[in-house]
Amino acid sequence: MTADDNSSRGILNMGDWSTFEKANAIIPKVGGSLSLIACGLIIKDIILKWHKKRNVSLTSVLIFCISIADSLVSLFSSFLSTWYVK
Repeated sequence: MTADDNSSRGILNMGDWSTFEKANAIIPKVGGSLSLIACGLIIKDIILKWHKKRNVSLTSVLIFCISIADSLVSLFSSFLSTWYVK
């Protein structure tokens, strides 16, 4: 099985990619990972506040909801962006 056989099936090695394509595949994963980490820390902080005092301000609830939405968007659009492609 040669590289041409794999290319005809839609399977590409990183060796077949140009520098721009490699950067275009890796950079969104870095940004998506950082966004997921930040959202996780925000969600953890708000949950800990809720457990301590049982009432949380409306602003914290809104930030909590925005963080959940952002983490889902970051996961599917940035972090998993090129892993869908065969």
